[in-house]
Amino acid sequence: MTKRKWISLGIAIVALIGIAIYFVGFYPTPSERAFDKGLTYVKEQNVSILQIHKKQEHGPSVFFFSDTDQVGMIEAAPGEDLIQAKAQKNNVANGISLVSLAGIERHSGILLEREDAADIERVTFAKDEEELAQFEIEEDDGDYSGFLDESRSLSDYNVITLTKSNGESEVIILD
Repeated sequence: MTKRKWISLGIAIVALIGIAIYFVGFYPTPSERAFDKGLTYVKEQNVSILQIHKKQEHGPSVFFFSDTDQVGMIEAAPGEDLIQAKAQKNNVANGISLVSLAGIERHSGILLEREDAADIERVTFAKDEEELAQFEIEEDDGDYSGFLDESRSLSDYNVITLTKSNGESEVIILD
C-alpha cells in the first residue's frame, strides 16, 4: 500500500474511534431520552410539577404534577409511549387528592391542600385494619405532596390517618 492509502486508512480509523467515543460517552441512554421526553411533555402542559422520580439505569421516570383542578402522573419509560393518569382534586376528602398510575410499575401520589398541610408528616390509607399505603409528606414551593414508587392498588380504602408533626393523628373514616 502506498503512503497515501495508509494515511487515508488511519484517518478513517480515527474517525470511527471518535464516533464510537461519542455514542458510548455522550449520546443519551434510552432512559435519559425517556426522561427528557416526559419532562418536555409536562412543561408543555403548563402544570406545576410536584415531584419527579427518575430511576438510575433503565427504569421509567415518573412525573407527579398538579393543574388548577386536577392532579396527574406521567410515566416515561425507555421504548414505551407516555402513560398518563389524572384525577380531580379533592377526590379523597376535602383538601386531599390522590392519583394512581398503573404503568410498568404502580405509582401513587397524594397532594394536600389544607390549612394544616404544613403540620402533616404522614398520610396512611387503610382498609379496615390493614394498611394499604403510607405517604411521607414533603414540601416543595408551598406544595405538600407524597409519592410511592411501587404501591398497592388504592381503589378500596375506608380509613385515612393524617399524622401531624406534634404526634397527633386525625382519622377520616369514609363511608
